[in-house]
Amino acid sequence: MTKEEFNSWAMFMKSNVGKWTVDPIHNGVDRDLLCFAGRPDDSTKGIFVSVYTDGSWSVGRYWGACPHIGEAIFEDKSKGKADTMSLAIEHLVNCIGLSFLKGLVRCA
Repeated sequence: MTKEEFNSWAMFMKSNVGKWTVDPIHNGVDRDLLCFAGRPDDSTKGIFVSVYTDGSWSVGRYWGACPHIGEAIFEDKSKGKADTMSLAIEHLVNCIGLSFLKGLVRCA
């Protein structure tokens, strides 16, 4: 990774603190979905939601996301399984709330 790429990723992470963001690599388009919200005081830490194409999901916390979320260590706090990925997302929106849905829509 070049210095420019590192700085771009660091800026991306810092610009998304405190709000749900869809990982540009794991964006749910024919693949798994990873959403995260960085802590306002430390963009390398936060909470995440992963939804997999088979309908399983996990929610937890992460740390060490420097320069980007792909470098983070993830700790699951809750897991579940729905019949489809869409139903898993619907369940998570109902549990987490509108801020999560807004993050999904903003990044779509």
